[in-house]
Amino acid sequence: MNFYTDSMVPNIEVLRNHGVPQRSVSLLVSNFPNVAFCKHSRFVEAVNLVKEMGFDPLKSNFVLAILVIARMDKETWELKLKIFERWGWSEDICLLAFQKYPRYMATSEKKIQKILSFLVNDMGFTPDDIARCAAILNRSLEKTIVPRSTVIKILKSRGLIKSSLSLHSFISISEKIFLDRYITPFQKDLPLLLDAYKGQNSNRSYGFTLYSEDIY
Repeated sequence: MNFYTDSMVPNIEVLRNHGVPQRSVSLLVSNFPNVAFCKHSRFVEAVNLVKEMGFDPLKSNFVLAILVIARMDKETWELKLKIFERWGWSEDICLLAFQKYPRYMATSEKKIQKILSFLVNDMGFTPDDIARCAAILNRSLEKTIVPRSTVIKILKSRGLIKSSLSLHSFISISEKIFLDRYITPFQKDLPLLLDAYKGQNSNRSYGFTLYSEDIY
């Protein structure tokens, strides 16, 4: 009971003092109790940093940003910023992406490196393209990003879809919409397209060729 009194109650009071609505408080307490119960001084520090970054307390991203900041030490935050900067993101771009989708900064350094390397080097996307859809950094490289990118690259190579597709248009959508939009309409012309998609889903190695010209 003392722990509850010493941490969670004061932490919730801090949120309410900043005008955070009850739905956002409930989101934090119900889904991320370890943050709601974290040390009060650390929680206050996270709230103040999030406020300084320009987050609106009335929006749910405010508590999601607190979630990320409260769980991460300064050294890890700066390390991740340096990784993004090496891939062409300025600190301002990192902050804008964080304001839009805070949880991308919770992605591990290793996963960030792998996804950025694949999207930039193998798929030809620019840092700005990725920053506009930072949420994809929380998607699975193996189960979602690589197999869907394989299909998109095949379709682009055949001139069946426009070359300027955004990442959001094929990574952020549901599995059903992806199949309906990018697999089913083209199976008559490319009967092995679904096999290629499923084949990449089961591939456990990243040393692959995105697609093979001679399978079609």
